[in-house]
Amino acid sequence: MKHLLPAILIFLWPAGLFSQKKYFKWEIKKHHARVRESRNKGTILLSLDTIFNKGIPYAILKEKKQMPYNSYGLYSLNNNKLILIQTRISVNSDQTPYYAFMFVGSDKTAEAEKHYGFSIENEIVKSDLVINNQIDPFNETMFLVKFPGKFSDPSIKTYINEHDEGQKVNTDNIYETVKRNRESEFFFKEGKIIQDYKIIGRYKTIDTAIRFYLPNGIQVAEAKEKGTGLWQVFTLKDRKNGDLKTSGNNFTKELVGYLLDNDYL
Repeated sequence: MKHLLPAILIFLWPAGLFSQKKYFKWEIKKHHARVRESRNKGTILLSLDTIFNKGIPYAILKEKKQMPYNSYGLYSLNNNKLILIQTRISVNSDQTPYYAFMFVGSDKTAEAEKHYGFSIENEIVKSDLVINNQIDPFNETMFLVKFPGKFSDPSIKTYINEHDEGQKVNTDNIYETVKRNRESEFFFKEGKIIQDYKIIGRYKTIDTAIRFYLPNGIQVAEAKEKGTGLWQVFTLKDRKNGDLKTSGNNFTKELVGYLLDNDYL
C-alpha cells in the first residue's frame, strides 16, 4: 500500500502537468521507462520538464530557449515559481560563464560556474532546496554559502559583495554575529537592525512571515504569527521552534529582542 501513491504519481503525472503540450506515444513510453529506471536505481532525472528523485516527482524545471543563452524557472509541483535561473558571463577578465540562481522568496542570488558536468537538477536535489513544495530556508542558506556571488557586476544584487570585508561569511561559523556593545539600545532603519552604531542584521516581511538575516545575508530566523500576539520563531542555527508572546503592536522589536537575548543576532 505504501508504494501505491508513488506509483500513481509516476504514471498520472505527465497527463496532468503537460496537458498543454502534445507528445507522441513513444515519448510518453520512453518517459515512463526513464522514471522506472530512476526509481529502481535511486537516481535524479529530468524528463518532460519534471525533476524526479528516485522516481518520485520533486519539482518542475522549465527551460526557456532564447538568445544568447537559455534561461530556466524552477517551480513547485503546484506551479508556484521558486527560482529563476539565468546564464550570465562574469565581468572578470576570464569571462567565466555562470548560472545565477535568483530565489523569488528571499530576493537572494547564488552564482555557480557553468561547466561541463554541472547539472542544474542534480544540484537542486542534492542541496535539498525544495521541501513540501517550498524552498527550505536552511538549505537555501547553505546553497548561498556554497555558491556566493563572485562573478557578477557589483550593480547586480547578489548574496555577498566580496569587496566588502564586513559582508564576508566566516565559513567556520556562518552564524557569527557582529561584535558590538550588546547593552546598547537597538533601533530600525529601512529594514536594517542597528545597535552600537553598527548594522547587526536585517529583516524582511515575506507573505505572512518575517525573516531575519545577519548583515552578510545569512538567514537566522523566521517568525510566523500563530494567533493574536503569539508568534512561532524558527531558528536555523539549531533548527528549533520557539513560541513568543508579544504584548502590543511593536512585535518586530520584541521579536528582535528575543533573537538578541538568545544570541541569534
